[in-house]
Amino acid sequence: MASTTSWTTATGTIADRATGLMWTKGDSAQGLNWQEAPCLGADKERRGYLGHNDWRLPNAKELQSIVDYTRSPDTTSSAAIDPLFACTGITSEAGQADYPFYWTEQPMRPKGRAANRAAAPSTSPSDGLWAT
Repeated sequence: MASTTSWTTATGTIADRATGLMWTKGDSAQGLNWQEAPCLGADKERRGYLGHNDWRLPNAKELQSIVDYTRSPDTTSSAAIDPLFACTGITSEAGQADYPFYWTEQPMRPKGRAANRAAAPSTSPSDGLWAT
């Protein structure tokens, strides 16, 4: 997790000065599968969401930059993400309060297997963040 001193916040966005990435403060507040998530990014890009037109899904390394390993639903009753971000809570299949997954531009795959390919919008330094 990046130190909170490396973050700058503006209306609806959080900029990480250490990585140069721009994130939305909040997630989509809706469930998305991996095929739908890039479409949401393309829609945000087309609309100039929060004054930016270069939203895309982050890669795994970029997403890891906002993870806070001191937090989790079991230990802190919160998402394992820097607390500057708003994370929509969900109810798990077991009926317990939980937090959603976040998608990356490329799904993770077992070592030695071919990756599933799908189009992901943009390759700019600004990143959108969406809940599943």
